[in-house]
Amino acid sequence: MSKKYPTVSAKELFICINPRHATEEERWQGLPAIIPGYRPCADAFLNHLLSLIHRYGNKEASFYAEKLELETKDLNSVVYVLTDTRFAEFLVEYSLLMACDLLAHTDMDIKTVASRCGYSRSGLFRAFIRNYRISPTRWRLRHR
Repeated sequence: MSKKYPTVSAKELFICINPRHATEEERWQGLPAIIPGYRPCADAFLNHLLSLIHRYGNKEASFYAEKLELETKDLNSVVYVLTDTRFAEFLVEYSLLMACDLLAHTDMDIKTVASRCGYSRSGLFRAFIRNYRISPTRWRLRHR
């Protein structure tokens, strides 16, 4: 009998780019008074990884492996077990959620948003086109 490890997606973990006060409903759910920007999960490793992603944005897997004092292949394996997604895919999805939050809730220009999320301006544009079929500027206009 094979039992699958429970997994979690980037969308389930992401809340907002900047820490904020929890709503009353979130407090009832047991979340802390200050929301760190991601939904803490039962896995301490994933919580630590998310805090690094919030700080550094979209970087190479080797960058995060070094920060976590792991081999890159081990980082990829652990993230795959926890999220059922390759690390690179998880990172792109999570960093795009960060960019979307900044686009929707701030007046930062696209270049600053891209930089904050670990992209070049053109890299963010390509990621948005590939994943959302729309430019970051148009995405902002539709979600404000």
